[in-house]
Amino acid sequence: MGILFVLKIIGIVLLAILALALLLVALVFLLPARYRVVSYSKGKSIDIKVKATWLLHIISFEFILHNTYNDTKCKIFGYDILANKSKDKSKKKNKHIHEDKDATAEESTGVTKDDIKEEDISFTDPSANIQNADYTPIPNKKQTLISKIFKLVRMILSIPGKIVRFFAKINYTIASICDKINDTINYVKEQYEYTQSKTFKSAFDTFKKDASKILHHIRPRRLKLDLNIGFKDPANTGLVVGFISSLYPSPRRGVKINAYYDKTILEYDLKGKGHIRLASVLSPALDIKKNQEIKDVIAHFKEQKERINGTK
Repeated sequence: MGILFVLKIIGIVLLAILALALLLVALVFLLPARYRVVSYSKGKSIDIKVKATWLLHIISFEFILHNTYNDTKCKIFGYDILANKSKDKSKKKNKHIHEDKDATAEESTGVTKDDIKEEDISFTDPSANIQNADYTPIPNKKQTLISKIFKLVRMILSIPGKIVRFFAKINYTIASICDKINDTINYVKEQYEYTQSKTFKSAFDTFKKDASKILHHIRPRRLKLDLNIGFKDPANTGLVVGFISSLYPSPRRGVKINAYYDKTILEYDLKGKGHIRLASVLSPALDIKKNQEIKDVIAHFKEQKERINGTK
């Protein structure tokens, strides 16, 4: 009877631990991480504030950027785990600043600390320089004239060889440039043919489908945006506007995009909030990671990169 009671207690404890573990897993995968973004940019001024919480505010993150000032906080149960690291970094930074100041002072003066500690003063006798002075004989004018004539003749005879070497270098440079152009053209043709293959198209379609799922899930659910955007190349402006429109295909209240195709400008006023659920992001991310065709495409481009680096 006593053994059965002990086994019953052990079973209840194990079931409680299993239930607690399942509850923790469910909280991690199903509880969303909520975030809020507030940002403003006009001219050279920029302000960014990002706040995120997860697991019922057990984990919180905050990032603030105001022009050149920035601050980052990551708290677990209210304890900032980045506070000590930032203090250590500031101490190391101040130490490096003092070391750099000492080094620049030594470079400017040419005197080190060891030179200041150890003074070495030597005296020289000026009469010794007079006694040990070398005697320079007066050169013969005929010998110098003959040597100059020989140098002139050698210089004239070396001119044809220099001309031949000069044109040989030009020929080699032109040939090397042509070879590089041909290699580049062949490489572009090869990569274009690969992008038309079934493997690349299938991998690209899979990646596009799963990546769009992730982007649509993590995008802000509530968004207020007033954006003025323009680049030097109008095509880049169209790409950015098209990308934003793909995330928000239907006209939304509070979203205003002004595209400028004739000047460079980036000014915005952004307020948004949303949530990220790990279960919703993990499934398409695993599909991308496990897809064999995507792995083959990555391996192909890595091999091409190694080949280019090898030829260099």
